[in-house]
Amino acid sequence: MASKRFDSLRAYNVIVKALGISKLVYAASMLCVPDLVIKTVQEKIFKFLWKNKMDKVKRSVIFQPLSHGGLNFPHFRTQVKSLRLSWLGRLLHSSNEIASWQAIPNEYFNQHGGLAFLLKCNYDTKKTRKKDTFVLL
Repeated sequence: MASKRFDSLRAYNVIVKALGISKLVYAASMLCVPDLVIKTVQEKIFKFLWKNKMDKVKRSVIFQPLSHGGLNFPHFRTQVKSLRLSWLGRLLHSSNEIASWQAIPNEYFNQHGGLAFLLKCNYDTKKTRKKDTFVLL
């Protein structure tokens, strides 16, 4: 019985990754995704996994790799955050020629001391005002 359940969970995992998450991640790579949408997507995925019933396994376990007893289930919030941060690497490791998309972030960062300076600073986010910050995550 346990192996049948595990096989069905692995099948659901494949379905979620192939049909659900892949399309959402593609859209999230080009759009700003609000936290409410991220939370809703994650809830819908778990409702699908457990067939609209209560979770049978802790979610933190489901996200773990197979070698640690998990299902290696996709964590949508982490994937969206990594997409949001991936542009930073492209901005920092670009060639000498500045692409047109880099003009806006470069201008913003230059107003605040430059990107290299901002990345080296130690920030206490509890003391910053929300309207004055450029929120990446």
